[in-house]
Amino acid sequence: MTTIYHRDEAGHVTHSETTSEPEWTDEDVAWHMAYLRWLANQCPHCGLQLSETTEMRDGEPVRSYTVPHPARCHSCTAIARAQDKHSKQKTEHPEALRWSAIEDD
Repeated sequence: MTTIYHRDEAGHVTHSETTSEPEWTDEDVAWHMAYLRWLANQCPHCGLQLSETTEMRDGEPVRSYTVPHPARCHSCTAIARAQDKHSKQKTEHPEALRWSAIEDD
C-alpha cells in the first residue's frame, strides 16, 4: 500500500491518495478460473472429469473403466457403528451431532 500526500505552496497537506496492490494478480485469477472450470466439470459421484468420462466416438464410449474392490475406512466403520447404537436413543436434534474417531493406543 502506498500513500502520496499532496501539499499546497505553504506545505500543508491538501489531500492524499492511497493505492494498493490488488490482492489477486492476473495469474491468480487465471488459476482460480481454471480451478472453477475443473470443479464444474467434475462428476459428483466418481470425481473424474465429465468431459472425459462422457466422451463418445462412433456411438461408443472412448474410454473404459475398471472398478477395483472398495477399500474400507475403519474409522468410518467405527463411526457408523457408534451412530447405529446412538440412533436407538432418543437424542434431541441428532442431526446436530458431529462425529469423529480417535485412534486407539
